[in-house]
Amino acid sequence: MLGPVSRFAALAAALLTATPVSALDFPTNDSDALSSIVKQISNGVVEFDVEDYYGPGLFPDPYTWTESATAWDSLVGYWYLTGDTTHNAAVQTALVGQLGPALDYLPPNQSLHMSNWRQSSWALAALSAAERGLPVESESENVTSWEDLARDAFDTQVPRWDDTTCGGGLRTDIFMFGDEYNSKDSLSQSTFFLLAARLARFTGNQTYVDLAARAYDWMREVKLIDDDFAVYYNASTTQNCSQVDDTQWSQAAAAIAYGSAVLANITSSTEWADRTTSHVEHILNYFFPSDILTSPACTDASTNYYCWGEAHAAEASTLRWLSLVPVFQPATHDSIHAALAATAKAAADACTTTDGGASASCKGLWSVSDDDEEQFDDDDPRTDVPRNATIGLGQQVVALEALQAAGFILSADGVNASFVLRTANGTTATTTTLSSNGDGSSSSSMSTGSASGASGTQTGAAAAGGLLRAASSAWGSLVVAGLVGFATAVLV
Repeated sequence: MLGPVSRFAALAAALLTATPVSALDFPTNDSDALSSIVKQISNGVVEFDVEDYYGPGLFPDPYTWTESATAWDSLVGYWYLTGDTTHNAAVQTALVGQLGPALDYLPPNQSLHMSNWRQSSWALAALSAAERGLPVESESENVTSWEDLARDAFDTQVPRWDDTTCGGGLRTDIFMFGDEYNSKDSLSQSTFFLLAARLARFTGNQTYVDLAARAYDWMREVKLIDDDFAVYYNASTTQNCSQVDDTQWSQAAAAIAYGSAVLANITSSTEWADRTTSHVEHILNYFFPSDILTSPACTDASTNYYCWGEAHAAEASTLRWLSLVPVFQPATHDSIHAALAATAKAAADACTTTDGGASASCKGLWSVSDDDEEQFDDDDPRTDVPRNATIGLGQQVVALEALQAAGFILSADGVNASFVLRTANGTTATTTTLSSNGDGSSSSSMSTGSASGASGTQTGAAAAGGLLRAASSAWGSLVVAGLVGFATAVLV
């Protein structure tokens, strides 16, 4: 059996030696051409899944458990946006296969490196499946709904909120033997925050709003979020979080921006709306200095951070979450779309077709010239993968998300009118009325519409309506919410 280094080398060599047919172009007004391109890239993603290495749902070494979650989350989006069911069986098997015995995404074989944000990555993927109406695998005896999996994982995190140090927050690692048990990092807090915000919208339960607000307020208190809305890496419990590592990563920042947008929408809070705008402005200024996504911590050698594949996969989450902010806060559309469109073009330029055109292989480091790539040749001692390696699962997934975000979810005129996210009662409007019943339970009502996705029959936004095509009157209020302020949008 190939070891991690040999396996990576074999996969990279296969991609690099495949005869390229052509580089990809990013089509801005041709949904059929876009569907064809993202199909090629999605095929390139699943080609990394060569065997059930440690069980269904895990990509082989050197790819991590979290990278696997990110890839499957992206493929949920691929199905929903294109209507192509090719990868659905693999996605369904993966989301069930990594649950663990308690059905909460805590499989025993991941205990050594289990962190709150790693668990959240799988819970968020399950919630993506719920929001998009992905059918549950018929053979799954213990799983009846994706939303239950997301809620069960979240329920394990709530008791981990640790008031004994730093006045609150989640530790990075769950178990005391973890290397980062004494860290409280922004990614664990931000993914908890995002999971709470999305569950609040999905269920209508006010408790989730309260828990999300607590997480955000705590990050502000310990300066993981500063007054300029920068989101910093972590703080140590051994110092009572008095000193913050001010390295910035786009994934945590995007999680907070997206969660804030959802909360602004469902609570009608101007405070959350203002926070959304401020976080988006900082993200675009810091991570998109030339409108193309960059990771300063990776490209600046002075930071001494190794940017292995997991860091590239994290950028896929950044792009996905950022593209969804305008769905709930339309005023952010113009600036976000400009950045995502430029990023999509850069990603497409770094992809070439292989395997007779059936697949596409994509490189990372879009913002680094070929002449500068050799400065990133140090080996990462943790994975034995070249630092900033330009070929890999993470690079493939981030390219897929780049084109899906700027091609299917957003357009120059606004949010794709066919893009909807459902809730627990099957409705698809963006506005949720939150209420508490006084006994700890909550109920919700949605402003309009119902989704066939509640029974698992959605066929994808692009397949259902195509780019810029307005939706039916059954969910017309969502179209208004998504396209308000865009004069060129056409409503039917």
